Amino acid sequence: MNRITRRRMMSVAGLSLGGGIVASQSGRNEISRLEAPASDDASRAPKDPRPRYVPIAPEEAAARAYQVFPEGGCMYAAVKSIVTLVSEKDAAAVPPVFLDMFKYGSGGCGKWGALCGACNGSAAVIGLFHQEAAVRDGLIGQLFRWYETASLPEFTPPGGKAGDFPRSSASSVLCHVSVNRWCKKAEADPLGSECRERCRRLTADVAQKVAGLLNARHATDTARQGKTASDSLGQPAAAAGPPESCIACHSTPSKEKDAGATKVPKSIARMDCSTCHEMKPDHPVEPRS
Repeated sequence: MNRITRRRMMSVAGLSLGGGIVASQSGRNEISRLEAPASDDASRAPKDPRPRYVPIAPEEAAARAYQVFPEGGCMYAAVKSIVTLVSEKDAAAVPPVFLDMFKYGSGGCGKWGALCGACNGSAAVIGLFHQEAAVRDGLIGQLFRWYETASLPEFTPPGGKAGDFPRSSASSVLCHVSVNRWCKKAEADPLGSECRERCRRLTADVAQKVAGLLNARHATDTARQGKTASDSLGQPAAAAGPPESCIACHSTPSKEKDAGATKVPKSIARMDCSTCHEMKPDHPVEPRS
């Protein structure tokens, strides 16, 4: 009888485990190269391992998000649509990502109706390609403010006709608010197939918007070679609405010694306050001096 060394036994166990993982994945969906293990060949590793964005067609991102939505819902589709298209243009631009992880965001994070999964996934994509806080938060601010105010869904799938589907403004990035406002407008069941189709189309809209924002930022960075990526161009121009006014008034004196930091907010919220908080007619619109 041949003796099996400990090293040999561990090697066999590792191969068996790896095969089991691949088998379980292939039983559900085809594994993309983004979900494959990274290469051990150090000579092929990029000099800068950070993810880098490569411009993609926004309309292709929308179509891809709509296509993959049934596999894992809104957050999953928002992430997969962008990163797979970028990877298809440049395989080295995106590190290996286990995309199934993003299925948790469906239904406002585990069906809790909290942050919309399409917004959650899109913010993750923005953070993947932009690690600088000012740029990242600026792009997320632009996306979220657009989501609050836009009349959605606009996306029309193949075979559909433009304007054939009810649209509404979410007035919030929260899933349950967004869904309920649309259902009231469409007279639809929040748990029905029509509402699911709404979320599928809306996710396509969000993916298209994110691709457009990332494309614009990429163009700006390319044209501004030699300057830092964290200047004012990354700030959310659309974020200076009523919520900023709320923060300006509903604040408290700062304990910081910096003379310029006279106030700090009691709340960090930047969502549209009037969605949940009733505003009296005489409530100030502009910040108090």
